[in-house]
Amino acid sequence: MKKIFGVSVGLLMMLTFGNAVYAAEKEVISDPEQYASRYFADFEEEDKVLALPEGGFLKGEAKIVSMDNPDIIQGSYNSETDPASVSVTEAKKIVAEKFKNDIETTPIMPRGAFPPDVGTSGHLLVLAGGGSYKSQPFSGAGWRFGGMGVKPADGTGNFLRWKSYIDDGRVGNVNQANATKSGSIQGMALYAREGFKYFAPNGPGWTMNIGIYYTYNPVAGTYYVVQNI
Repeated sequence: MKKIFGVSVGLLMMLTFGNAVYAAEKEVISDPEQYASRYFADFEEEDKVLALPEGGFLKGEAKIVSMDNPDIIQGSYNSETDPASVSVTEAKKIVAEKFKNDIETTPIMPRGAFPPDVGTSGHLLVLAGGGSYKSQPFSGAGWRFGGMGVKPADGTGNFLRWKSYIDDGRVGNVNQANATKSGSIQGMALYAREGFKYFAPNGPGWTMNIGIYYTYNPVAGTYYVVQNI
């Protein structure tokens, strides 16, 4: 995908999701401070957030576990108590600086071209009740997939709230993500112009009960938010 520079503009584009064609106005942001403010618009300045290994920001509590065996805990996180947590005010500076460097020196790093593996190399974000995760930015050509599956913590229900920002995306379980990569578009559409949607993946085996975000030819800077509320 060609990197877009210049003043922020709305692009009226035609995009295909499934068998339907939609006219959508895609938001393009090239100013780093504006992007950071947009990214954290739903948080208060004093809120505490924590950068996770995948690169996005957690607010609340979560665990990262193996997709092959959820009993293998790779990390436990709490944005309120972790010494690495920062205020949203500070996090905005981090996001703006990274966005600025991406524009000036290198393209925003493309996210994965394949869904996360069900195996020891794949990992899963388990969101506690009240938890929220904002992903790293996406760019690149073709289907791009989040680096982690996401599921709610035990005892907090089956549904998570999902939203795609800047550009449209989808959320599906492992089978739906892999089918989409193979050319059969599946999963629930997440239109950037719309609000949050609840999604509860289902299928045989626990690996079918996790959500994976994916987006096609994303406008640089596209990201998703998933919440357990």
